[in-house]
Amino acid sequence: MTGTIRDRAGSEITHEDPVSDRQLRPCPFCGSSDLWINGDLDPKFVVCNKCLAFGPTAPTVTEATERWNRRAGTEQSPEKSPD
Repeated sequence: MTGTIRDRAGSEITHEDPVSDRQLRPCPFCGSSDLWINGDLDPKFVVCNKCLAFGPTAPTVTEATERWNRRAGTEQSPEKSPD
């Protein structure tokens, strides 16, 4: 599922932005795909518009996206059953 990427004004980022070609994983906290990426200020980061969770910061939009996806992709390991 591809997340919706928006700028500060709430408009979807167009194909000129390098992140729009990348897939953002849903928010790891609430599961929303309504995401906003800060490309105007330093450092860069992804924010969930639903629960306002911030992703890891980075010097570039591309790195912020990659870090969000690594964070959002973190899955819990299955519980071991007692022996």
